Amino acid sequence: MDGIHGGTLSGRAAILWLLCLPGTLAAQSLHVYSEFRRIDPFGNVVSADRGGTPREILSPAVARGGFASFHLAVTMPRDVPFTLHIAQNPDDTLGATLYRESFVQHGEDWIPDALTPISLPYNGVITNSNAIEEQNTLPFWLDLWIPPKVPPGRVRVEAQLFFKGRWIIYPLEVRIQSVGVPKHGWIPGRLAPVESAVEAVAMSPVAAFLCGLHEPADDPPPTVRRMIRRNVLQDLALARTIEDSKGPDTVAGLFLAELGTDDLEGWCESRPPEGPHREWYLKVRDSLRTGEVR
Repeated sequence: MDGIHGGTLSGRAAILWLLCLPGTLAAQSLHVYSEFRRIDPFGNVVSADRGGTPREILSPAVARGGFASFHLAVTMPRDVPFTLHIAQNPDDTLGATLYRESFVQHGEDWIPDALTPISLPYNGVITNSNAIEEQNTLPFWLDLWIPPKVPPGRVRVEAQLFFKGRWIIYPLEVRIQSVGVPKHGWIPGRLAPVESAVEAVAMSPVAAFLCGLHEPADDPPPTVRRMIRRNVLQDLALARTIEDSKGPDTVAGLFLAELGTDDLEGWCESRPPEGPHREWYLKVRDSLRTGEVR
């Protein structure tokens, strides 16, 4: 849509402007969540991923030569067309790919999993013919690629939602760190079931890394869970470089501190499928990316 870059208000000003319009956000909204909080068709975190307060995504730290991923949730009344776009300043600093998330039903829950790449800007609408009963939300997966040679600094990334002549802007100040993800390959591994807490996907490669285990081989199609595994593998590649310079106990201690234990052997024997809270892993990732590992 022409003017999607130039016609917006900036950042918080746009959000505050919309809050002044009676009823605007009651039925329409745009939210950004971490990859560990999947969103159902009704705008709620899926039941398996609840627990604690979801992290507010405002200024994520990212490593060069790697991906950073987020869930976007667009809530909209039926039959109201909207346009969703991703803008950057400076332009074209990062690679940005947007995917539609498709739901699978498990019991009474609808869980997003399969991913379909879409072109930007994306024009969408929720209609009676394409919606789950009472659905009011469409979830998307945003993949940001940070080129290995981009200089450290800050890039403004905006999720921009346009409908009925109005805008909702969700701004991110992406902080590009000096650390770089070393080259590494995909390591096949079996994914946790879709109905599990999504953090369970991270547990398998983390346990293999910490405990020296071999994972059952698998190579799943593109899904939310596969993307999370990809992101964890790039974190572990970065962790191995830290091990080489600071020793394995340093990295193991970082993980164990967030897992709530100092007993690596005991944890490896029990290998719980989930951590102490839904976004525990993000604190480890932040430390790896910012180099705050001592």
